[in-house]
Amino acid sequence: ALDAAAAAVAAEEEQLAADAPGRGRPTGGVDREAQFETMKQEIGIEPNRTKVPPREPSSASEARRGVAHMAAALRGRGEGANINLIADALQQAGYLERLIIEAHKSQPIVKGIVGGAVSKLKEHWNARHAVHIWDRLGLSRREMDDLDHLLSSIYDPVLGKYVPIQIWSNPTDVDDFVVAARLASRPAREAEYRTITSGLGITVGDDGRCERDAGACVERLYDVYRGSLRDEYTAERPALPVLFLDGTGGSLNRGICHGTIGCADFKAVGDSDAKQSRATLQPLFLYEGSDHSAPLEASTQLAIASYNKLVHAGYFDRVSFSSDNETERIPCRPITAADMQGTKSTYMQLPCCHSVFCKCQRGEQGPQREVPDQPFSTWEEVTSWYAEVGCEFKTYDEMCAWAHYSPGVARGGAFTEFKCECCGYEPTERQWRADLAEWHAMTDEERTKRQRAHQDPYAGEQQHFHQLLYHPPLPHHGMDRAGVDLLHLIYLNLFKHLFNYTVHHNLPAAKKKKVREFCKEAGFYSYDAASDDEDPAKRWIGREVKRFLENADKYLPFLLQLAHFPDDDLDVDDDDDGYVADDTYAPTADDLAAEELEEPDMMKDAARWDRFLELVRAFHEPWPQGDEDTDEYRKARALIIVNLAAAVCKDLYELKPLDGVASWVPHILLFIVPRQMVELGDPARRSCDACESFGAMVKTIIKTATCRRRISTETQHTGSRANRRRWRQSFTKGYIEQAFNRVSARELLRSDTSDANAAYLQRQDYTRMSRGVETVASHRQRGVAATPSGSIHAALGAARGAGSMEADVSGKEAGAAAREEVLKRRRGE
Repeated sequence: ALDAAAAAVAAEEEQLAADAPGRGRPTGGVDREAQFETMKQEIGIEPNRTKVPPREPSSASEARRGVAHMAAALRGRGEGANINLIADALQQAGYLERLIIEAHKSQPIVKGIVGGAVSKLKEHWNARHAVHIWDRLGLSRREMDDLDHLLSSIYDPVLGKYVPIQIWSNPTDVDDFVVAARLASRPAREAEYRTITSGLGITVGDDGRCERDAGACVERLYDVYRGSLRDEYTAERPALPVLFLDGTGGSLNRGICHGTIGCADFKAVGDSDAKQSRATLQPLFLYEGSDHSAPLEASTQLAIASYNKLVHAGYFDRVSFSSDNETERIPCRPITAADMQGTKSTYMQLPCCHSVFCKCQRGEQGPQREVPDQPFSTWEEVTSWYAEVGCEFKTYDEMCAWAHYSPGVARGGAFTEFKCECCGYEPTERQWRADLAEWHAMTDEERTKRQRAHQDPYAGEQQHFHQLLYHPPLPHHGMDRAGVDLLHLIYLNLFKHLFNYTVHHNLPAAKKKKVREFCKEAGFYSYDAASDDEDPAKRWIGREVKRFLENADKYLPFLLQLAHFPDDDLDVDDDDDGYVADDTYAPTADDLAAEELEEPDMMKDAARWDRFLELVRAFHEPWPQGDEDTDEYRKARALIIVNLAAAVCKDLYELKPLDGVASWVPHILLFIVPRQMVELGDPARRSCDACESFGAMVKTIIKTATCRRRISTETQHTGSRANRRRWRQSFTKGYIEQAFNRVSARELLRSDTSDANAAYLQRQDYTRMSRGVETVASHRQRGVAATPSGSIHAALGAARGAGSMEADVSGKEAGAAAREEVLKRRRGE
């Protein structure tokens, strides 16, 4: 290589010598040597001298000769030369960095490289990217501006403005630089957001309510999340889209009601079931108001009509996985799920306490408190007992008749004859339409009186089964497809009954205060949030109940000991507003002798809690799908629930006196839930946990990310005297529309796999679409809680036998100790 370079340099010098003036061979017939000799004589140079006296070379000529030398050396490397060798040589000589940074001819190249990188980043930081940041981080407009300034600008106090960050500048030209990439501007971001929301099919009413098409929501849900749903749907095992509904908004000082579309078809993840999450719910409607019958009927016309269209069709179409041009028809059985109040309102029933799902009546007229004497051995025995008792689901036609409304007209068709079995009302079409017109012409006060007569309590509990007059049920199906919500049935209603009558209701004020201290220190803030004149047992919320049940063996022993601790031995210091620790309670010999004859109430309550926890564990067992989800399996699971529920119901009836029982929760648990398990499968898959969480998300958005001004008409504004310009403005997008657009766009942003959106999806988004949950562990508390396998009765029995029952200690100390034990369990210590 060196020889080749030397030869190239020599050839270059010869060429330079040949091109130099007065050198080389004569041209044009002129003797250059002779002319040169003559010139030497003229200037006085000796004839024998052959060389001109040397001159000092100039810096410019020296630079030119150096450039020519290096160019010749590099040119000699040939076409196949390795450019990395040249770069390595420049780096070893210490010139590579200076060549890139300082050389003026390399600055355009460096600027192009840096500018290309910035342009690539700008392509990624487009308007869709800004919408993702705004939504995922929950930022306001001002916070988005702050983020943009922090990323790409520096505030100059002298200039009084934000100056873009220069990530490259030309060392020879201060006006030549490249600035950092910036987030998309607010107009571009909001234009992109409007484009997203405009394609979601949202209909906004005059009062600000928002609705979507239920059929479109179902099709999107089963298409986007097909990887996390079961694969096969048949007429025997159809798809189960669920219409969730819930009213909330107490913290907003105004009520809101929201509805979503989910499904009960998520498949198992690992060794546990995947449940519906709020991120996979499809927002269906949102309006300001309560979840009572009148506002619900007036604000959900599009949503309910599209849901009923799906009910009558019995199927929906989904784009085939193998081809975008083909669709597959999936049979479905739409169902609803809500709490008791929401269910009554959806099916146009009075909000008072009644059976809701079945035609059973209270007291002597119905089997409200019927409980089997012995456990059942087969499901056939259960169905025979149901028939003997006479518990029947309410059908759609029956509810229409009780409402004095034609079932055919209610379904959107022609008049069909009907007869009310309660009062014998059997009108002709002409008579019925006249009665209906008379009803619509009445004032609100007249309608109230007519409704009271329709539900006359002196006519018996069976009087029209609490159905609202001239208001047919909104869904066009019976109560057999109104799914019972386990969250409210098990984790709120049953738990509150059991907790109230074992460790709260019958306690003196001093013990109740101690229970509150314990719950506060153990981390149950909802119980402690109750005022002094409020029943704290009613303040429990679902997620705290689940946490309580998961560690029941750490909480219940102290609470039960406290509830049954002798009142005389409980010392209270009123001045210190605390409790004085006493010696460990140990039963005396006389106490133990008396208790041998009858099991103490404390141990009975412990056994009741054990039976309740066993029922919760039975609901927690994973539910298989596919070929294993047979009718026989469903009947076997329902049989287990019936026997366990019977024991829990007996316990509740023992704790609560007969004349004080008004709740139908035990009856629904024993008579309704098992039959729906046989027909609809796992009840935990249609639980309202995700719907409740969705409502919390909506409230957070309304509080933090919406303008809650009322929708106003156009107003005119006038400037100052010096500025006579006038302008008009109107506020036409209310907070309901803002919040509904936000939650609808959020679901799309986290599940859209198109080219415009796929670059911004996170790992959890792909996991959710393929498995139904963000993480494998996140489904643990979704739907049911994992209760401890130990026996509360056995633990208390061992403590009594050892004389280590410490009930008279500070509630704060006991709560803190229990919390520490729970934390140790979570850490695996």
